[in-house]
Amino acid sequence: LDFSNEAVCMNSMRVNLQGIKNVTVPSALPGLVTPRMLVMDFVEGRNLNAIKKESNDLPAWKKRAFGLNLLSLMSQAWGRMIFGSGLMHGDPHPGNLLISLKRRRFLGRFLPPTMELGIIDLGQAKQLTTQTQTRLAELVLALSAPSTAHSDTLVASALRATGLRFERMGSEEDAFLARAARL
Repeated sequence: LDFSNEAVCMNSMRVNLQGIKNVTVPSALPGLVTPRMLVMDFVEGRNLNAIKKESNDLPAWKKRAFGLNLLSLMSQAWGRMIFGSGLMHGDPHPGNLLISLKRRRFLGRFLPPTMELGIIDLGQAKQLTTQTQTRLAELVLALSAPSTAHSDTLVASALRATGLRFERMGSEEDAFLARAARL
């Protein structure tokens, strides 16, 4: 465990994601990072585990709206990580994603809150190679095609190109891989 490396990844990720509205990565504080210690900016928000526990009584439409907003922010962030700089957060579990809702006013009235996503804990960041980025792009393109036997073969081939391997599954392997990838 070396927090110096995490600090470098954190600062790079912050720069890489700067242009995405409502996505924040803390920055390591200069002079306060050693291999055994990391001090960073405070990122406001509550992790997804805490939010999930408190949202049980919300109506389904509010949960859906929340999920769609979160999916949009995460898609923008991870899309930029994977297909932009190639520096990717490798541990995006609910405890590493902080959510805050900002209330805004316009002409004296409150507008719907804006969701902000804070991404923390870059200890598992990975720099993707250009080849891996290309293979992931091919997978996304294959997944965007309507599901047919031909597109299933393309999806399965793209998955295998990323390094995914299964022990012998038989003749249904392509269809299985395609269905799993489309989940």
